[in-house]
Amino acid sequence: EAAAQWYLRVLELEPDSSEAYGDLRELYAGQEDWGAVDALLEERYAVLQNPTAQSMVALEGARVAQGHGADVDRVIHWIERALLTGADDGTLGEMAETLIEAGAPAEALIEVWTGAVEAFGEGPGAIPALVRLGRWHQHDLATGFEFVDRALAIDGEDSSALDLELELGRVGGDRPRMVRALGRLALSASGPVRVERLRERARLVEEGRDLEASVEAWNAVLSVSADEAEAIDALVNLTRTLGEAGELERLLERKAGLG
Repeated sequence: EAAAQWYLRVLELEPDSSEAYGDLRELYAGQEDWGAVDALLEERYAVLQNPTAQSMVALEGARVAQGHGADVDRVIHWIERALLTGADDGTLGEMAETLIEAGAPAEALIEVWTGAVEAFGEGPGAIPALVRLGRWHQHDLATGFEFVDRALAIDGEDSSALDLELELGRVGGDRPRMVRALGRLALSASGPVRVERLRERARLVEEGRDLEASVEAWNAVLSVSADEAEAIDALVNLTRTLGEAGELERLLERKAGLG
């Protein structure tokens, strides 16, 4: 008790003393006085002026609150502060999803992330929050796609938004969405991942029964994987249907060369 009072006195005189704060934080944690830790973090957050430093304190507050039996509202309080000061959306999103799985009201967390989007405006900082909101609306595909489109309007090549567009497209059987997402994702991929993206895209395009678009899609696969047997087989069938005898002969020779 005396040690705690001493550190509190130091912080009264020097509110930004990192050493006194750290020592007092450690003292309270050693006593498992998590309410005192929470109150100390609150004071620390108020003293700091740097958003990055504030986000670290808020993230610690969320972890302490979630890990030591605080009310859900207190956890959400810290999550909101951390999110608005720029803490990692992935970490905070996992915390939020854990809360939801434990019975916390999803609406309260959706409101927090909606507030983050409003705070970040139409800048790149809004994309993680928009993608998170889209993911939380998979039960309502129209709304989910609205969030995806808002994220892609900011950055049309953002992989997290494109991944979600692909995921929601699969859920809803939206072929044009899947084709678009796979095409864009392939541009930023390399090696086997790029080949697989283009291969899946070509299959979907062919399902749409647009012969010329299908030829183009399978040729895109061959452009990055010249010996792709599935692509050659598909093109053989397509050129036969289109009646392109010269191209068909060339493809059959290429297929024979694969052994």
